[in-house]
Amino acid sequence: MKNIYLLTFLIFFRNGLPQNATSVNQELQQFGLQDKVITSLTVEQTDFAHISQLSDYVFAGTENGVFRTSATADSSDWVPIGLENKSVTALTVQHWGAGPADGLTLFAAVIPDYEGDDSTFIFRREVYLAADTNWIASDSGIDKSINGIYAINSYYFSGHEPPQPILAGGYNDLYQASWSGYFWVQSEIEGVDLRPVIKAIDVSPHWGAPQSGVAWAAGYIGLSSAAFRSTDQGKTWTVFPLNDFQEYAPASSVAINTRYPDSVYVCWINSLLLTPNNGKNWKGVLSTRGGGIGRVAVDPLHPENVFVGSWFVDDSHQSPDQAEFLRSTNGGKNWDMVEPVTNVPLEFITSIAVLNRLEENNTYVFIGTAGTGVWRYKYPIVTSITENKNILEHFIFYQNYPNPFNPITNIRFRIAESGFVTLKVYDLLGREVAALVNEEKPAGEYEVEFDANDLTSGIYFYTIKSGDFYQVKKMILMK
Repeated sequence: MKNIYLLTFLIFFRNGLPQNATSVNQELQQFGLQDKVITSLTVEQTDFAHISQLSDYVFAGTENGVFRTSATADSSDWVPIGLENKSVTALTVQHWGAGPADGLTLFAAVIPDYEGDDSTFIFRREVYLAADTNWIASDSGIDKSINGIYAINSYYFSGHEPPQPILAGGYNDLYQASWSGYFWVQSEIEGVDLRPVIKAIDVSPHWGAPQSGVAWAAGYIGLSSAAFRSTDQGKTWTVFPLNDFQEYAPASSVAINTRYPDSVYVCWINSLLLTPNNGKNWKGVLSTRGGGIGRVAVDPLHPENVFVGSWFVDDSHQSPDQAEFLRSTNGGKNWDMVEPVTNVPLEFITSIAVLNRLEENNTYVFIGTAGTGVWRYKYPIVTSITENKNILEHFIFYQNYPNPFNPITNIRFRIAESGFVTLKVYDLLGREVAALVNEEKPAGEYEVEFDANDLTSGIYFYTIKSGDFYQVKKMILMK
């Protein structure tokens, strides 16, 4: 197993507030379901490659069914949409189809009701079209002895690309299911014979990375807390043990940086860990004392915005645990504690979901709690969009020519300022097949020749990174 190195950067909490963090009172307010224990939240992710989004729904899983409301409304109006009397453990929503056939499929993992003779682990239903609104048991292939599914996530499908899998994990297994048939197949864990316990799964979107097959999971395997990485849409996973850091406890949450997919955050006991290089090295970017960090999420459009759900115990140990919602605007270097606009305290944070609404220039962050319902935090993205537009005006990444090609093609790019530039080529499984540029470059326009004589025909992705500029394009090799 791979060695893990910790670069320690501890931020201790005093009365719940990190010493180097400021306390800000922004638009964090309760958003309904105060009488429910929220177990999971999910939203439809925007397809930024095609600026496609069907709805503004936010879905909440509870100990008594699933609820839906408008994420952008002034006030919440949660509507029950089924699975009453079932305890939901995880949710994900997948956009499918194209044009008038578009739809949203919601997947819900539940605790099986063995006493009621219902051992189903996963249900699905359509939540956008009027038809097909009944929940359908969708756990064929899952071993009924695994006891529970704790995490589920799906790759985005816009109709422009082949449908991609749904991933699930729980007690003693990771699974992958195809978009057609929804039959679950047990995943392979490379290098070990033990089966994992999975607490969280995140997937890398096809518009933000050189491939859409990357996924990360968090949990433990044997007696080792661990993170898990897949580059083939969940068929096989590599294990990254975390026990070099502290005593044994499961990793509980994971989030992939959508702009730089080599960077991944993992929550583990009272620390937030970050790997900048696909698990080769890890560093602590946030730590608590007398509490813990249970949930992490990133803004898909601007992943420098990182959100954390933490908790602390009162020094007297007389009051119940209190939760705190933290935000970093620089990838975890500094943190703000976002305080509610009311005096109602947050309780234990169970889930965080982020929704970008480009037409409104707003980002909505939803926080699920075990006792005070759902909370919503809203902030504008106008400034970030403007900044990105300025970057794109000064950095140009051209389509390769010719395309399709055999076997030589040319790639042009222009950078507005001097800096370190990387230009790499990946195959469909996310494996790097060529590093064309990896050095400091002065400002200017460049052209690089790519010779694919040793590669097989197919689709490849090429990426460029220079400072804050990052872009992906697709090329086709036809021999």
